Amino acid sequence: MKKMLVCLLTVFAVGLFAQGINWQTDFDEACRMSRKTGKPVFAFFTGSDWCGWCIKLDREILSKRDMVKYLNQNFIMFKADFPRRNPPSKEVMDKNWALIRKYGVRSYPTIIITDASGKVLGKTGYTEGGPSAMKKNLNRYIRHRR
Repeated sequence: MKKMLVCLLTVFAVGLFAQGINWQTDFDEACRMSRKTGKPVFAFFTGSDWCGWCIKLDREILSKRDMVKYLNQNFIMFKADFPRRNPPSKEVMDKNWALIRKYGVRSYPTIIITDASGKVLGKTGYTEGGPSAMKKNLNRYIRHRR
């Protein structure tokens, strides 16, 4: 019985650790979700397979377990990725390029926090100091719901 319990707990723990950010790839859908939940949109503009700072941001901050939980709980997560290998469909890329122009994104990584209508609440990028520094920076965009 103990072995079975340990096995079940191990499987559960591995499942928790494997969970990642719930990325949306359609900005309009992210805004709809934002209207429904009251959470702001965290729009991440990245070159995931070639941009050194984007890779660093993902490894040092966005992939950390406590940060994943924080982001999923407090934001609707949208990613506009511009990879060199395996790019998304032309339709997705066209929409992402339109967002680049709309929001004036000039470098990667860029994070734009918007409300449900797409109005910019703030902009940031790679944040020195790890997850705690980024959380402190992002907390001003969260309406605390209890």
